[in-house]
Amino acid sequence: MAEDFGKKIERFGQDIWKKTTDAVGAIGKSAEVANKTRDLKAVYAEIGKQFVENHPAQAADEFADLSAQAKQLQQEIADLEAQILEQRGTKKCVACGEELPYMSSFCSKCGAAQPKVESEPAAEGEVVDEWICPICSVKNDSSRETCVACGASRP
Repeated sequence: MAEDFGKKIERFGQDIWKKTTDAVGAIGKSAEVANKTRDLKAVYAEIGKQFVENHPAQAADEFADLSAQAKQLQQEIADLEAQILEQRGTKKCVACGEELPYMSSFCSKCGAAQPKVESEPAAEGEVVDEWICPICSVKNDSSRETCVACGASRP
């Protein structure tokens, strides 16, 4: 009788061990499926990106709505990036794309000459008397004594 009880407990322990290892294995496999699914989506996205870059006319014909959405988003991103540069008082190097102070004549990274700039442009209705922060290069209104971006004192 004690021997039967011992065997029952042993079987019970083995059953629990098997169920536990099966559950852990299933969780691991589920995580692996999720990772592979994410990787597959990234591959599909890259295929689409390369297709659009290599066959823009065909992509525009076959995927007119998605192509229009992509172009709209690209334009919105470019506009926002231009606004960021303007707020910082910077521009991009014409050769390498490095961010430079707006009035730079040469790129500090690649040395390329930059187009001549007479003065910083003033937007319609914008106060022309402003200062550029020496710490972060953000343009600040003349009425401010500290930088709006980093808090540095006006020079």
